[in-house]
Amino acid sequence: MPTSGAAPQAPASPAAPAAVQPLTREQALAPQARGARVRWWGGVDRVEADDAGRDCFTLRWGDTDADGWVQWPRDDRGLHPVVACGPGHYPRQLVQPFTLLHIEGRVVGTATVWGVPAPVLEIEVLERASDCLASETDWVKHPQCRSGRLLPE
Repeated sequence: MPTSGAAPQAPASPAAPAAVQPLTREQALAPQARGARVRWWGGVDRVEADDAGRDCFTLRWGDTDADGWVQWPRDDRGLHPVVACGPGHYPRQLVQPFTLLHIEGRVVGTATVWGVPAPVLEIEVLERASDCLASETDWVKHPQCRSGRLLPE
């Protein structure tokens, strides 16, 4: 038994996730943004499976206003693409073109989409917004109405 007089150390706790950075899509294109954790909205344009067995989404980037409503960019650049890749495949009936997603993830690089630079995110949390009527809550009858967090299959 040690007699050094030092107090026992508590076991190290797992590291808390890094704080979300309030970066815009344009700021995330800078090399110094790599590794930053962001939380963005996006409308799905394409879903593609990559060779590593995971889904990557090409999205049209959206931001939120002070009240939390999604706002789409209103400028000449138009499409504002973002690429976001998850750890696996997501249910296709829930993630398809025109689906509105809320993504939390890390900036891992850039890609060229539609002829313009796009940030690439590694998805940590993926949530789906529903565009169905509030009365359509039967997810068996209306699976496309499901909202909330999505996990890969």
